Amino acid sequence: MSAVAICFLFAASFSPAPKTTAASPTIDADAVFKPAANFDETLHQNCATQSGDALGDCFLAQMKKAGATPAALEFTRRTGKLAYLSALRETGVVDVALAIYPFRANENSVWLLVNGKPPMIDLSDTAPVQKLLEGNPVYKKFKVENPKILVFPRATKDGPRVLPATEGQRFAVPYDLKECHACKPVGYAAVAYIFDAAGNFVGPELGQVKAYYH
Repeated sequence: MSAVAICFLFAASFSPAPKTTAASPTIDADAVFKPAANFDETLHQNCATQSGDALGDCFLAQMKKAGATPAALEFTRRTGKLAYLSALRETGVVDVALAIYPFRANENSVWLLVNGKPPMIDLSDTAPVQKLLEGNPVYKKFKVENPKILVFPRATKDGPRVLPATEGQRFAVPYDLKECHACKPVGYAAVAYIFDAAGNFVGPELGQVKAYYH
């Protein structure tokens, strides 16, 4: 990998989507950005030498040149100018969104829960899941057998699954338990993200924690 490419990868933060206010506009289909197949290549060619705000501004400029709508550009600003909206699935008050982070070395595709309160929840942020797992006996056993075990978001084609709910909304989100990004998972954790009828985030709820048998 060239020195320029390495600098480019490290210039982009791996932090979760930034918090937005309750006044944030609704994310709808107009915010979806479908660039040409060579967009990422063009983006890297034009922005690889940039960093910080200049990198984000270059990203926005390339999106605009590629035909992004004002709503698509606004979505990118709300992610810290690090991602664009690739797909949106309307599921009620709270919707499911797929964001693409072209500057990341790993986890370029990130599922979000949007239009609730808070307006954007990044499901690649594993800290809440890690906290839920600390008291789980199955996870404790995994930790004894695999001391370096970590929580990783599972790459899924369709994203969070909508669960039946008598009131509000529930989304099933799977996480893999493994020692490194490229390692085989030793287990998985099923987590439900729960919202009330008004779209307020109630919190995550831990479901099954099980071992994988390879």
